[in-house]
Amino acid sequence: MDESTPSGVTEQLLQRFQDSYTANELSPAQGITPLLSIVDLVGCDKNLAAVVAADNHVVIVDGRKLPMADLAEWKVFLHRFSLARAPLEGGLAVLFLAPKGFSVEGQTRVEWAGRLKRIDAIIWAEFHVPSGRSTLFQDLAVNLATELCGWRLDLIADLVTQREEDIVHPYGWMSRNLDRASSFEGSFGTRTFSCPLHLSSSLQGKECDQRIWKAQLASIFPWIEEHRIRIVERYKKFLRIDDRLRQLKVFEVENIELGALTYQLRQHVPRNEFEHMEALASMRNDLAHRKPIDAQKFKRALEISDTLR
Repeated sequence: MDESTPSGVTEQLLQRFQDSYTANELSPAQGITPLLSIVDLVGCDKNLAAVVAADNHVVIVDGRKLPMADLAEWKVFLHRFSLARAPLEGGLAVLFLAPKGFSVEGQTRVEWAGRLKRIDAIIWAEFHVPSGRSTLFQDLAVNLATELCGWRLDLIADLVTQREEDIVHPYGWMSRNLDRASSFEGSFGTRTFSCPLHLSSSLQGKECDQRIWKAQLASIFPWIEEHRIRIVERYKKFLRIDDRLRQLKVFEVENIELGALTYQLRQHVPRNEFEHMEALASMRNDLAHRKPIDAQKFKRALEISDTLR
């Protein structure tokens, strides 16, 4: 495995392996031979045969920050290890996290770059999102984490569990986690994808804005449209197709947009419902212009929505 391995995979692998094996993570100390490093962890005799025969053990070795001299020793050791283990049915399993360009003859190398797809990130987000939330916020959390975080599985798992304020307006969450930024550019879907925390710390906020907008467009726009349809159905008798709407190619009241609805119904609806319509119209306008919505207007629209049920 190489540096393009999504953050959080090691921890999850350990959790999965621990159900059936004795699983450990090893961060080798500089200058300590590979054999001694594993012997101390597994607890066996200090020879290669004993290490290879350590059945039901899995060791995940993080060698991505080792100096070249130590990596050269690990390369020799892993080659000898693979030759000694090949004829056995069981024995120790070693997963070595390596820097770019590191490979060992006789061992399989997994390149993560380009392998993680959007559907993988969606499944990961859905697995971690709290079940007690409304359908709207579950959907928004999953879409936001997927679009904003991409291949950063650790950030996806963290973001979907945050308070609703951070799901609607994730900038605070990003600012609190800048120390977790990664400058690595991994492939996600069909394009190169930068870590959102790195973008934020590098003052490249426009890219984050577009990712947030895309998530909100997928989750919040349908919610806004549901309310628009409800408003038309409730106040249909007050609605008219005027010349301006005809110029906009609107010929049926069912197709009147929120801005025009707000204008036509300003004298016919209660104040709180009028405020609700204004907030919905403003949010829809933001989304139509490829901008994230105003978090306070969304919060207010939600509050009023609860009273209109």
